[in-house]
Amino acid sequence: MEGVLANCIPLMPNRASYAEMYDYNFLYPSGWTQDFSYYKEAKTHLIDLILDKFSKYNTDNMVKLLDQQKKVLMEKYLTADVMFSNIK
Repeated sequence: MEGVLANCIPLMPNRASYAEMYDYNFLYPSGWTQDFSYYKEAKTHLIDLILDKFSKYNTDNMVKLLDQQKKVLMEKYLTADVMFSNIK
């Protein structure tokens, strides 16, 4: 989350709470990193995805997606009110 606030492009597996917290544009198939053997098989896919996202870093669309993602994280996950309400 902190990386997104610093304008880093997140890449998260499509599993657990990541799927709820991050836009689908920032998710990759969960099986790619299910374990090390799956990672070795999917390594080139991950590299291609990273290169693709990096090549689009300064585009209007990526800037818009990052701004939207920041807003979601700030409003739903990174506020004291939300954190305190989850303690109950």
